[in-house]
Amino acid sequence: KEERDFDQESEFPPCRVEIVLGAKGQLYVVLPTGVTTSLPFACNAPFIQDSARLKIKELGISPTNRWLLERVGKLAASVMLQWLGQENASVAERSRAYRLFPDVDRADLSLEGKCATIVEEAFANTIAEQPFLLTNGGDLKVAKESVIIPEQLLDVWPGEQITALVDSGNRPAFSRYVSGGDRQKLIHWGLIEQI
Repeated sequence: KEERDFDQESEFPPCRVEIVLGAKGQLYVVLPTGVTTSLPFACNAPFIQDSARLKIKELGISPTNRWLLERVGKLAASVMLQWLGQENASVAERSRAYRLFPDVDRADLSLEGKCATIVEEAFANTIAEQPFLLTNGGDLKVAKESVIIPEQLLDVWPGEQITALVDSGNRPAFSRYVSGGDRQKLIHWGLIEQI
């Protein structure tokens, strides 16, 4: 209420955050701000802008902006989980949900880096303990309970036969339809292994 100069007795109006997959990771307050992150989607929310209205207010002094960025991360994770859980869709279509998966440089201390880190941390907290690894058979497994098999082997044998031979844990094969870039994000996070 202090950041928005609201009367302390007033009720807050409804607040909505939106993401646009495939758009550059820019932050919007209806119009674009000067903040472009490395996120795989653009974000629109009622961020508090700086006095010049070029960027958003620094996160250290704006609890509202931190809260909105956390909501963006939770939204992206929940959309990905819902997309993956659509059992009526094909495995190939469900595999596209990983495009929402962020992979940012958490050591980047610029405003853009801090914004992306807050979103990514909220995303990580939302998917923790959830089954989100899509197997070739269309099942969802928790982190480290599926394995990436080389595409050439999957062209010859079923995933179950391959994992029985090459994976001591006999984990199911990860969806072959997930793009190489999205697979790398999961590997970088340490959520899946590649044979």
